[in-house]
Amino acid sequence: MSEKAADRPIVGALWMGLSGLCFIGVYVGVKLVGTRLPAAESAFLRYALGLVFLLPVLRGLLLEGLTWQVTKLGAGRAFLHTFAVTLWFYAMARIPVAEVSAMGYLTPIGSGCYSGRAFGAAPGAGDCRGDFGSFGYLAAGYA
Repeated sequence: MSEKAADRPIVGALWMGLSGLCFIGVYVGVKLVGTRLPAAESAFLRYALGLVFLLPVLRGLLLEGLTWQVTKLGAGRAFLHTFAVTLWFYAMARIPVAEVSAMGYLTPIGSGCYSGRAFGAAPGAGDCRGDFGSFGYLAAGYA
């Protein structure tokens, strides 16, 4: 990738904003539909929307020539992710949005503990601060 193509922070920020709006749209959609639509069907619709964003990237992935091992790992991850998203949508339809958001802040626990990622002092402190804040919020809801 050329340096000119890689150095576009405004375009990156706009994509981040768009993805945030899409994420909020999924939250709102799941809350509006509630339990009238099964969680697996909601997850399917989420994947259908995600396919719209994947299609422009798919050509580059196919041209890259992925190895069989990478393809196998991707398929396994997708299989497990399907169950996780279905359970997430099941829970999201039944609990308040604030608690769903608080649980979203717990993601660094999983990514740090299970991916083997090394933590620096500053990112580790930030993760801990977010985790304890989420625990405090979630515990207050059950008191």
